[in-house]
Amino acid sequence: IIAHSSAIYPNPNEGSAFTVQLEQTVEQGLRVRVMDAMGKLVLEKQFTGALGQLIDVQMDQTLSNGVYHVEVISEQGNDVHRLVVTH
Repeated sequence: IIAHSSAIYPNPNEGSAFTVQLEQTVEQGLRVRVMDAMGKLVLEKQFTGALGQLIDVQMDQTLSNGVYHVEVISEQGNDVHRLVVTH
């Protein structure tokens, strides 16, 4: 497992979108999962095919204030980031 192969920003965030920055390009696609503090899945997006190092993730609905966990899953490994949402 490669640690720290991705980052997310801006963080803190207003809850409507964020960017995943990858250490290297991804050939096989990417899955992004966002969970609230209780572990409930609030968003899951699949990005297919070869991707660059910056992936914009649009939320289906604006997140409430709080701390979320963002899981970035790719052939490079899995990373989990804390995302703070504040309005």
